[in-house]
Amino acid sequence: MGGVDDTGVDVTTSSSRVALLAAVAAVALWSAKAAVIGVSGLGRNPAEDALFFLGLAAALVGSAALGAARAAGRSTVTRVAAAAAGVLALIVVAGLTQAVVALVQPSDPSWAWGELNLWVAALALLTATAVTYRRRTKS
Repeated sequence: MGGVDDTGVDVTTSSSRVALLAAVAAVALWSAKAAVIGVSGLGRNPAEDALFFLGLAAALVGSAALGAARAAGRSTVTRVAAAAAGVLALIVVAGLTQAVVALVQPSDPSWAWGELNLWVAALALLTATAVTYRRRTKS
């Protein structure tokens, strides 16, 4: 299951570690965003946007690193394709969650309904990353 690149770096462990740290950061940042909204109200605090974009960057890095970690030991082209697939998977999870939320939310939803897709995507990324990290570092 190991994957050492041409320079001798264990890409399995390093990609898994980056993915895990980024996933934790995404969860933390988007949780902080929710806390800011809960305290200040939606759209009333400039930190809300900064936390969203930082969380988005962390989630994108995490999903790309997760894809690369899952393809460790394969060719560079395969790892790049897997990283792109990881980002696509994150987008699909967020989009499907938003579609389901739109079907089940009340007619006058609170701000929390609009945040569900972020929370689900971040937690799905964290779960998939934790499982991958555990499997990759055990072997």
